[in-house]
Amino acid sequence: MLVKGYISYVHEDNADRKAVEKHVKPFKHLYGIEFWADKRTRGANGWCDKVARAIEESCIHLLVISPSFTAADFIVEQELPAIKNKFRHGDLVIPILISRCLWEPFTGPLPPVPVHAESGLLPVRDWNRHSDGFNATREQIQAAIETHFSLEPK
Repeated sequence: MLVKGYISYVHEDNADRKAVEKHVKPFKHLYGIEFWADKRTRGANGWCDKVARAIEESCIHLLVISPSFTAADFIVEQELPAIKNKFRHGDLVIPILISRCLWEPFTGPLPPVPVHAESGLLPVRDWNRHSDGFNATREQIQAAIETHFSLEPK
């Protein structure tokens, strides 16, 4: 069974989206979860329909949060309301804090990752090595998926 996931991000954070995608790619083999992210320029023909369909078909949503993300009208006005609606119906939504910003009003009760063992919530870009921040993010997403869906690796 293939489970679909959606990665919400702004194109200014494309490198961070790629890093997140690389870290969750093994979930396809471990759990049958495949993530999709729009990689085209916003505003392309059929783009809004494709994104809306991807959000609707997904049951896991990763939000790559940065100041650019919370400043993006399309994200705030279109994607987040649709994703929050899916959350109210049982979907798993995980905010990933990439850099310090005003994130709380946009995620509501959803706690972001990554959480550092000693420092608490620590944006990926604030880790001494960003790769450690992305790896902690992957570990915490994996734990959330296993708990939410009662899954174990194949």
